[in-house]
Amino acid sequence: VTSGSEFGLRYGRVKWPADYPDSLPPVVEIGPGSPTGMTFGEGAAFPEKYQHALFAGDWSYGHVYAVHLTPNGASYTASYEKFISGTPLGVTDIVVNPRDGALYFITGGWDIETRLYRARYVGDESSDAASGDRGHQPEANKRGIRHRLERYHTKQSSEAVDFAWPYLGSNDRFIRYAARIAIENQPMSQWRRRALDESNTQAALTALLAVARCGSNDVQSDLLASLSRLKWKQLSRVQKLALVRVYQLTFIRMGPPSEQWRAQVLNALKSHFPSQNLSVNKELARLFAYLDFPKLVPKVLSLRDKALTQEAEIHYTSVLRNVRRGWTPKRRRRYFEWFQKAETFQGGHSLPGYLDTIKKQAMEHLSAKQQKRLEPLLSQSDTGKTTGVSSASGSSARFVEDWTVEELAPRVQDGLSSASPKRGRKVFAKAQCFRCHQIEGQGGVVGPSLTNVAKRFSVQDLLKAIIKPSATIPRRYQNTIFRLEDGSRVVGRVVYLGRGKLTINTNIRNLSQQVKISRDEIVSQKPSPVSPMPAGLLNALTEDEIVDLIAYMRYVAGH
Repeated sequence: VTSGSEFGLRYGRVKWPADYPDSLPPVVEIGPGSPTGMTFGEGAAFPEKYQHALFAGDWSYGHVYAVHLTPNGASYTASYEKFISGTPLGVTDIVVNPRDGALYFITGGWDIETRLYRARYVGDESSDAASGDRGHQPEANKRGIRHRLERYHTKQSSEAVDFAWPYLGSNDRFIRYAARIAIENQPMSQWRRRALDESNTQAALTALLAVARCGSNDVQSDLLASLSRLKWKQLSRVQKLALVRVYQLTFIRMGPPSEQWRAQVLNALKSHFPSQNLSVNKELARLFAYLDFPKLVPKVLSLRDKALTQEAEIHYTSVLRNVRRGWTPKRRRRYFEWFQKAETFQGGHSLPGYLDTIKKQAMEHLSAKQQKRLEPLLSQSDTGKTTGVSSASGSSARFVEDWTVEELAPRVQDGLSSASPKRGRKVFAKAQCFRCHQIEGQGGVVGPSLTNVAKRFSVQDLLKAIIKPSATIPRRYQNTIFRLEDGSRVVGRVVYLGRGKLTINTNIRNLSQQVKISRDEIVSQKPSPVSPMPAGLLNALTEDEIVDLIAYMRYVAGH
């Protein structure tokens, strides 16, 4: 965790997107859990890989993860594996004992028996003390810069602003972040004018973000004037997101702009909405809703109808809930009819409540006459009470062919040169891959991220993984078969360890489909040989669609 990190509240709808410039991306996304004790493997009598690992306890799911860090610029990226698992295994804390080199961890809490465990290595690999130097000197140098900047996060110094300023324009996001926090910790009188006058585009965006976070409303006009000098078409995607976020924070922290500035900001940005990038569109939609852009409704409704993920659809619907202008009777009906579709959306227990809140807030802006006209739509049962119905499962998709890896692999390989990644993204959505897998930050998290999958696997490997998902099942995505005393069995993943009970999710595509079983009922448990990912997903696709699908996954991995 880097100094000054800010991630928003990591719960529900108020999580910050990882690309916010006033936030930082995670080292690795593990998913739901209850993180407890952590320790590095330094000093453990383990193979070298595990001496460098970060061991992390997860109380809820009964795991100890081994997180393998890779230096990346001034910070790290990581992969992880389940190092130890158990049912129950409510890990509370963990440590390496320097005397015997074993890993010790303790369990307990919520009526789980308190126990002390020791994990030691028995095998042929060397467990001699590993070297701390793994040949990552360029990254170490960048981390050194970040650490020097972080000294000014907790102290004020006359040297801080001059030292940190050149790093506001760094290509390394973590260094930019550390430099900005260092400057924000100094008296604003030392850097306010310098920030408003900064001419380097990246440095200006970082410095103006600091002004938006630290300034009072008397600086708003000067801040908006500085932002207006930045030319949208000359900005990268990351810089466009930063610009929109600085505008957002300016109004969040300093209040609404004057009518003159409201019109000027809208005039500067409206021709660029919608853009070709989902993240930019989502943040521009938020900003325009706040600024009461009169043409927002038809544009956002169109984006919602074309969205490829339920997350994007929910976002755009939420954006419009408090918009007053731009509605027609037809658009109102179109807006509220969507909630019927949303009844098939799948997600956590909070999802139906969020959808109902969006709907109710939107209804508050209807006149009595409008409510009467829309009454059949408004009076329907609460959104989400039929979550997980069969219409969302894809079972009604038409059958094209029972494809095999052997026949598809050469055809796909030959067709890639003329394939369309853009069409492939639509196929990815059509095949409901977004329900379980993330790609480019969009989609579900119950399956592995596919953003860089084509860097690791060949075309044949990708096809085999899709057509024969049970051939190789990663342990972290494997179901467990529980056999009970009455002869029945439950197959799924443990999602919660309660007082004497386990909660099992029995349908990977419907997280609300859960079964509770008592620990006393369990006779045996073993890993399931059948993948949670259904077989035959490609059988509803044509050969051209499959080629475009693989092209999309390869394109994302390469860009």
